[in-house]
Amino acid sequence: MGLVTGLEMNTGKNMARLFIDGSHALTLSVEVILENKIKDGMEISQKRIEALKEDEEAHICKKSAYRLLAFRARSEKELRDRLVSKGFSPKAVDKTVDHLKASGLIDDREFGRQWAENRLSFKPQSAYLTRRELKAKGLSEEAIEEAVKDYDDYENALSAARAKAVRSIGLDYIAFKRRVGSFLQRRGFGYEIIKPVIDELWKELTEYKNSRENLQ
Repeated sequence: MGLVTGLEMNTGKNMARLFIDGSHALTLSVEVILENKIKDGMEISQKRIEALKEDEEAHICKKSAYRLLAFRARSEKELRDRLVSKGFSPKAVDKTVDHLKASGLIDDREFGRQWAENRLSFKPQSAYLTRRELKAKGLSEEAIEEAVKDYDDYENALSAARAKAVRSIGLDYIAFKRRVGSFLQRRGFGYEIIKPVIDELWKELTEYKNSRENLQ
């Protein structure tokens, strides 16, 4: 059992040097000092010292997580992987993730919903491709299916390919089919969607070209 013989505060850095039996033992954040009610003259065991080290690591881990989340939303798996890659222990990562989940800052269902909506708004693609992306980010099957429940692959494919179709207005049908079809394949759509979408877009382009010719 040791004795706390000093707390040397550095308020500018929000840190404190903890002295035990006259020797510098630990440097801790002020938050950890206050949370653990560390004071001059109190007795402190080696077990308590080890617990303080764990609390300090968890505190630093939490601050790192906040910075990552301020940059962009992340799934639980993404955040865990990044924190582990920064060298934090599994215990510190678990404590951090539990805290963030409890405060609503990590929510895989909400993350999946936002990811799916973002794809529809800025890069329309198939439900299959969105499912694959969300699975890679560690979402559960239930969360993934909830995220893509409103997907309509036919409408999404039309939306995705219209700009490509307009830029292909001078092509014959074979070249048009090849260009638009390849584009839709890269967006994750299958043949059963690609074929009717190509036919619909070709019909729209043909009607547009005919209407222009009639005006001349």
